[in-house]
Amino acid sequence: MTVLFMGNVCNFAYWFAKWGQALGYDTHALIEDDDPSPRNHPQWEDSTYDPDRPPPWVHFYTAGSALARAVGKPDPRVVGALERFDAVQTFSPAAAMAVDRIGHPQVHHTIGSFARTSAWWQGIDGPRALSPRRVPTVVRFRRAMGRAARIIASTAIDQAEVADSAFGHKLVTIPIAYDVKLAEPYARRRLEAAPPTGPLRLLLPARQHWPFKGQDIVFRGLALLSQSERDAIRVAAFDWGADAARSKALVAELSLGELVEFQPMLSKEDLWAEFARPEVVVIDQIPNLDFRGGALGGVARDALAVGAPVITHAAPEAQLRVHRRPPPVIHTPTTPDGVRDSVRRCLAMSPAERRDLAQAGREWVLAECHYEHVVPAYIRLHEELGLAASRSQEPTGG
Repeated sequence: MTVLFMGNVCNFAYWFAKWGQALGYDTHALIEDDDPSPRNHPQWEDSTYDPDRPPPWVHFYTAGSALARAVGKPDPRVVGALERFDAVQTFSPAAAMAVDRIGHPQVHHTIGSFARTSAWWQGIDGPRALSPRRVPTVVRFRRAMGRAARIIASTAIDQAEVADSAFGHKLVTIPIAYDVKLAEPYARRRLEAAPPTGPLRLLLPARQHWPFKGQDIVFRGLALLSQSERDAIRVAAFDWGADAARSKALVAELSLGELVEFQPMLSKEDLWAEFARPEVVVIDQIPNLDFRGGALGGVARDALAVGAPVITHAAPEAQLRVHRRPPPVIHTPTTPDGVRDSVRRCLAMSPAERRDLAQAGREWVLAECHYEHVVPAYIRLHEELGLAASRSQEPTGG
């Protein structure tokens, strides 16, 4: 069976295809060559990828503007690619709508798709959330989901959103795949490093986007710490995202300028090197909305794979909707008081306790998410759907 993974979101299409190839499956990726975010191109995460000489299993299409996607003809490369493959798995609403407009069967893997469209309806995602121009996009996406063969959820929030939607009967729950081995050199570096003697370094790796990443909650929580507690930490955030200017203004307003440092966006390998520093504790996304159990961010899995402790809104017990056992993390409510208390718990831990927690996190990612265990489940789903489709087309005897 040939399987096409489509969409640039977090490079999942590229990685799933690469991991499938490594396991002997005939898997391919179809990704946008005009995606404006450097993080959504393979070379940001995979240093072995040469954009001038992509492997033969990587294919490209041009998404174009939102208007072009809505009313224009599909990129001929998409039409041609879909005709060559037995199964298609999309990772973004844009990809799902493009495949649906062509009329090709698909399985959609929601990476926050349902949470985001719900946020648009609720007016949570900023002042443009209820813009009339977004209504057709949500309608088209929901229509595509109505025709999708299955909808895969890999986080507690996506699982809950799909289960409670009109498409709950299509829900399939499979964990996100991850290559733990990529982080091994950095994990060894952290494991072999001497215990930190200075301040803890709290690292906020997510983009500055308050509705879904919640940096405003984090900064307000840090402002509630005592001066002695602030002296025991240093904070690093990244200067990118729609709310970068607002975050800087809030840090100044809260008199946190000497505590919080804004850095340029890093490549994935540079980010892993940050996680490998023994004094680093990672603060995952803390969204400004009810995520009903939440979701570990992609950078949280990176941090766990390297062996860094993680503070996250993702409630461990809720992760049992997706995983066999909960991730070993420091859980925080999505409030400033919750962030303050979580940082205090982290400060109260000994270096040995933080190291044990981090090592347990690495073992969890290996057991629950490593692609060698997870990717075959995706291929089996496509094979089962393919067999079901072929059986439904068999002539009945009389």
